[in-house]
Amino acid sequence: MPELPKHILLVDDDPEIIKIVKFYLSDESFMITAVQNGHSALAALKKDKFDLMIVDRLMPRMDGITLVTKLKIELNYDGLIIMMSAHDHEDKKLLDIYDHIFDIVPKPFTANRLKLTIRNALNLKKMQDKYFALINTVINDE
Repeated sequence: MPELPKHILLVDDDPEIIKIVKFYLSDESFMITAVQNGHSALAALKKDKFDLMIVDRLMPRMDGITLVTKLKIELNYDGLIIMMSAHDHEDKKLLDIYDHIFDIVPKPFTANRLKLTIRNALNLKKMQDKYFALINTVINDE
């Protein structure tokens, strides 16, 4: 049975970045939902299930760091998150949330860098899902 397209939530306030990401990923079988701030991301997560989130670090209203903190620490969100940032990766605020994100994609980014990071994240998610399914099978068989 063929795999369903992966659903990605892209959170970035810059319409040009949204266009670039969609263009870079147009040859992949991803469904992309784009929102322009953290509040809209939270609303989208209440409506849909996403396989992966790509979040910009700097946005008005609710920045990416606040969004990740809210999702991972306050709401116990277990999905994978990729952070995009034009800032130095040694930025203290990024280091504070590093344990809660899969990776940081530096801006500007190439199509290959973005695709590789997404593939790696989705492969990790696939392995985690298999692991938890196996654990559930073992527990239910006992």
